[in-house]
Amino acid sequence: MNSKHQCMDLNDGHFIPVLGFGTATPVEVPKSKAGEATKLAIDAGFCHIDCAYLYQNEEEVGQAIWSKIADGTVKREDIVYTSKPGEEIFPMDEDGKLVFDTVDLCTTWKAMEKCKDAGFAKSIGVSNFNSRQLEMILNKPGLKYKPVCNQHGVVVLVKSFNEKHIKENVQVFDFQLTSEDMTILDGLNRNIRYSVASLVELCRVVLQVPATLPLKIVQVLMGDEDDSNLPSTVVWWFGVLCVFVVWNQVAVQRSGEGGCPVDCCWGTG
Repeated sequence: MNSKHQCMDLNDGHFIPVLGFGTATPVEVPKSKAGEATKLAIDAGFCHIDCAYLYQNEEEVGQAIWSKIADGTVKREDIVYTSKPGEEIFPMDEDGKLVFDTVDLCTTWKAMEKCKDAGFAKSIGVSNFNSRQLEMILNKPGLKYKPVCNQHGVVVLVKSFNEKHIKENVQVFDFQLTSEDMTILDGLNRNIRYSVASLVELCRVVLQVPATLPLKIVQVLMGDEDDSNLPSTVVWWFGVLCVFVVWNQVAVQRSGEGGCPVDCCWGTG
């Protein structure tokens, strides 16, 4: 079933497919892979493509989209493209240390409103904002457009470079969860946000291994890599660290002492 047939209404009158294709790629993977995967995704039925300046592959993804428009697979109006703009990813000083700066989110939002008025974007929203940051935008004097957040639903992004898996990932609308299933799933909630990138970095630091190794483990779990050359000890420790991170965050939040607040995105998100 084509993903465009399952959509969610946004608060500005537009819509977004509830199933999207993510295009983030590890640094060691050629950017061309993102383009190739995007073409496969569109062929499989994906019409919501998610990208970002941070991924450094928007040109390849864009070319892939236009190639599928050119060959008649889709029309431009069928594609919903979401992106997260940026300028400099990780600015460093002369000593190689990260340079931090204070960002005026309200000024940034005003600039995004101008982009919408100019027709550069149909809808504008936020990504990885906590409740405090979102309230800053909503309470901004002279607010013209509210972020098109999906308050009453979830948009899912899936990612793979494997053609078989891409085709499988789009076939998610042929079943329905029972109320009992939903009750079980709701019971798993621990009010925590975490990211794969954070777990990869923690594994790298604790095990003192190259970042590519824990990342490869993640790719194996996603089914995009063969597991024949992975040291079993590293895989085991990665699993232990993942459990520890989640358990630690639950303990901290239950105690109410320090740690990451429940409305904060832990890691890079």
